[in-house]
Amino acid sequence: MPESFSAPVSGRKFPYATALISLAVVTFYFYLSGGSLFISDERLSAFSLSPGGSPLGGVAHLFAHVGPRHLASNVLPLLAFGYVFEMSVGWLEAFFVFLASGAIAGGVFSLLNPAVALVGASTGVAGLIGGSCLSAPKSAFVLLLFTPLFVHFILLPSADLASGGQAAALEKKSGDLADLYAAQVAQNRPKEAQQTAQEISAVEQSRLALSKGIEREGKSSSDALVHVVGALVGMAFVILFRRSAADKGVAELEETIGSLGRALGF
Repeated sequence: MPESFSAPVSGRKFPYATALISLAVVTFYFYLSGGSLFISDERLSAFSLSPGGSPLGGVAHLFAHVGPRHLASNVLPLLAFGYVFEMSVGWLEAFFVFLASGAIAGGVFSLLNPAVALVGASTGVAGLIGGSCLSAPKSAFVLLLFTPLFVHFILLPSADLASGGQAAALEKKSGDLADLYAAQVAQNRPKEAQQTAQEISAVEQSRLALSKGIEREGKSSSDALVHVVGALVGMAFVILFRRSAADKGVAELEETIGSLGRALGF
């Protein structure tokens, strides 16, 4: 078994692989959404993972998300655990584990749930979490404690605020355009009124898409098994291909437990 896929990370402080993956996830999301907060049902379905879908869905589903809440709750753990994994194992390994965990866990999910489409980076993130727990358990456990709190109390309310702000802005724009249309009709300006009517139609379509997106995200659910599978893939990778990192992690965990025991008088 090869001991390392990439060069040693000692002395390198910036997680280039993690940053690139995170940037790709965010960029792809807003590319698919056309710059709005939600991806349309048609585009989301095209890049989802399902038995009858495109073969590209095995990887593409990692970069598509149901909505801003879903995106935010995946990007922060990706940044946090991706950093830990990349610094303790390697940059190329981080790429591989993210993609392999997502593809394998996603495949298992599709076999068990053939009627359900899967999207989201969480299966790939789960692999990075599992690998981090083996290679750098002290840092990983701290992140496991605080990352969910930050997501729940900071990121999710911020995502809701963004959705509410866009809804309010579209409502105001629709009202302003309606007033303008009425004035143009009263002033017998048919060409301008026709153009304004088209703008009103576009705004109403955006409002409808936003409403459907919020409703869709609210109905979406998560699956614990698929994340367990992803984490196991990450752990298996470290054990099989980076055994030295796994051994170092075990030693770190034993030292931490010993220090805690001595502090408690055991």
